[in-house]
Amino acid sequence: MLDKIDKLRGVYFDWNNLSNPERNFPTGKQVGFIAQEVESVYPELVTQDKEGIKGVEYANMTAVLVEAIKELKKENSDLKALICMDHPTATICK
Repeated sequence: MLDKIDKLRGVYFDWNNLSNPERNFPTGKQVGFIAQEVESVYPELVTQDKEGIKGVEYANMTAVLVEAIKELKKENSDLKALICMDHPTATICK
């Protein structure tokens, strides 16, 4: 899971409202993902409308991120156990 998450890139971007005024995209700097980049890792998180505009299903991204956090927690617990075997009085072992 973490290997896939590591391939994602959070970005700042501005919608091109001049080329697509009828789309009524938000103005100003946005933060998110580029749908085409997400699609290469998690195609199930990307939608495409009838005009070919792709978008990220951010609500569904939550489940992926929760599972990645669980994986990190497990790795952290395993590392903590190793440290505490050699250094039982370390602060993280209490």
